[in-house]
Amino acid sequence: MKRTTLIFLAPLVPFLGVGYAAPVNPQEGQEAPMSHAESMRFEELPPAESSLNLDSELLVKVPARPAAGFNYPYYLFVPKTVDQGDRSYLYVEPNNTGQTSDDQNIHDQSARRLAEKSYASWIAKHLRAPLLVPVFPRPERPYTHYLNRDTLLVPDGPLKRIDLQIGAMIDDAQRLLKNSGVLVNAKVFMHGFSSSSGFVLRYTILHPKRVRAVAAGGVNALPIFPVPEWKETPLRYALGIADLEQVAGIKFDRENYLKVAKYIYMGYLDHNDTTNSTDCWAPQDAETIRRVLGAKMIPDRWNTCREIFASAGVPAQLVTYNGTGHTIKPEMEDDLVRFFDANRGIENATIQPHEYPFVEYRENKTVHITAIRWAGDAGIPEFARPMMARGHFTLCIDEWIKDQDYAQLREFRSKAGFQFVLKAEDGRVITITPKNGIGSTSSGDGSFQGWVVRLSEEQLAAMTPGSRWTVEPVGNDSGYEWKVAPDLAVVRPSK
Repeated sequence: MKRTTLIFLAPLVPFLGVGYAAPVNPQEGQEAPMSHAESMRFEELPPAESSLNLDSELLVKVPARPAAGFNYPYYLFVPKTVDQGDRSYLYVEPNNTGQTSDDQNIHDQSARRLAEKSYASWIAKHLRAPLLVPVFPRPERPYTHYLNRDTLLVPDGPLKRIDLQIGAMIDDAQRLLKNSGVLVNAKVFMHGFSSSSGFVLRYTILHPKRVRAVAAGGVNALPIFPVPEWKETPLRYALGIADLEQVAGIKFDRENYLKVAKYIYMGYLDHNDTTNSTDCWAPQDAETIRRVLGAKMIPDRWNTCREIFASAGVPAQLVTYNGTGHTIKPEMEDDLVRFFDANRGIENATIQPHEYPFVEYRENKTVHITAIRWAGDAGIPEFARPMMARGHFTLCIDEWIKDQDYAQLREFRSKAGFQFVLKAEDGRVITITPKNGIGSTSSGDGSFQGWVVRLSEEQLAAMTPGSRWTVEPVGNDSGYEWKVAPDLAVVRPSK
């Protein structure tokens, strides 16, 4: 079957995911066309319904059931190929919207895409397994889709202990499937990429009895470690398990954790590092990462991962995909199917992963701003418009290294800085700082890429419609340089 590679193109905040999630806008990736999409039936399950009609391929939205333990809905995809009568596994893929938003519709639409036409639904079809995708929100804090420390510490309200909520969703889905003639194992298969890789690995540490096999990609070389310390330094949740009992009221169940098959993978060209992201890690954890685990994600910190799992006596298959950045390619999807298929029994199994040709890491040291497009400009591609809706204009550049990770934009910004002076013809000045840079966007093929700028209310008011503001970079003294095309200017449209 022909598939479209799922490309993760995150904003200049962590992961983003998508998770770690995926567009139609490159913040999350490209949708993979599904051969079954035309025949798929979609339903919203009435609250009192206790079974499903599986006469045809089905995507069902199950409403929140607070009385059953979950405060948010979930999607359940049941492919035509699902095993009916044989005891199979429910496949769980947490949602990963790739952006913060208080609009639950955004998270709902993202979760539905993941369940309906993405790599996850393709994997489910080839595993002959039902797929569960929760619809958890992602507010500014905590980073729910990452199941980070702050998420577990939510004291009350609908977001309290979403790890227990997804467990309740699993119970509910298994009940629905059983009532519909589909028997599934009590344990589940779990996979997550980018931020949701953190979710599934942390869920497995918290509830290993519930998981038969877990796969996680784009993990920042920071899978949660099944040890309380490393090099005499405590690794608190979510780096390790030093204070797991205090944070979650759960004692680490090593015996059952060892029974879970683990496939953890990274692209050699992946530079989507979350260490400096405060919504991912508290300052003390970020300091521990840099000092003890490794400031450089690949190969240093990734090698530390191997060392920790080996020293802890915890088998895990840690795979590096050459020529690959923060992305899932079709051959990697095939590997995931083979991994789960190999671990249907009680014995843990490894697979031989696909091998891509080696590509050396390269980076941009100079970028040329060749166009500035205001939101609504006809030259902005469709995939970039959702992100542009959050900003005012985009600084478009020519440079794109096609065989490198999408994070090349973030890498350049982190080294060159992100500060500009906008100058009006009448002498007025607006200073653009990193706070104005809300993210990057790219087609992934070099046809369109740039940084989205959001002005403050005061800055926007100063930029009168029709006035021209030239752009001058500040601080081109790091060896990484911004260049602006002659006579280029920011012009706020009159309408």
